[in-house]
Amino acid sequence: AAAQTQPDQNYPLDGIDLSPILRLPTPNTLNSTPSRTFFWRNRNQDAALRSPWKYLNDGTREYLFNLSIDQREQADFRHQNPEMFNELRIAFNAWESTVLARLSTK
Repeated sequence: AAAQTQPDQNYPLDGIDLSPILRLPTPNTLNSTPSRTFFWRNRNQDAALRSPWKYLNDGTREYLFNLSIDQREQADFRHQNPEMFNELRIAFNAWESTVLARLSTK
């Protein structure tokens, strides 16, 4: 949207247009961001963020962090909030099923 172009119909984008928020006159646009779950992955980590909660799978363990009180991701809230942990894990797996397979690391 910001580039005023259209995506290729064979490769639909997964996202929302944040350009109206980026054009807001206030310096703190985070409070104006629509509620959304963000997903990403790299070679050995999977993550989902639904503020303030962050699900992380590092390949050996899974975690749930509360970024509103623990920005350094030191405290695992997985057992204190199993509902949110499961909700984000399920959401991540659903998202991952819609994207290209992870590249081989070999």
